[in-house]
Order: sequence, then structure tokens, then C-alpha cells
Amino acid sequence: MSPPGFIFATGTENSSRTIGHGTVRVDEMEKCGHYLHWRTDFALVAALGIRIPRYGPPL
Repeated sequence: MSPPGFIFATGTENSSRTIGHGTVRVDEMEKCGHYLHWRTDFALVAALGIRIPRYGPPL
């Protein structure tokens, strides 16, 4: 099966930004509870009809 010519994807902001002049890293996915609720999060993405989410762990 080949993909269509145009794919609309949505994604999660998962960068670990820094505060305190770059000395403290903030894990946004932890702050929003994603690690506890990831199954529900992905089920909600699927319920929206989104087949290709952009997702990656923070580095």
C-alpha cells in the first residue's frame, strides 16, 4: 500500500526546554501527565481520525 500524495500529520511538542539560564530541563510530557495517560492520549488522537501522529521521546 503506497501512501497518498499529501499527508496531514499532527504532533506532540516534546522538547525538553530549559529554564534558569539553561541549567534546568523541563519535561513537558511529564508535566501534562502523558506518561500516565499515554494510552488515552493516543486513543483520542485516533478518535480524531489522525492516522500518522508525529511523536518522539524528549532527548
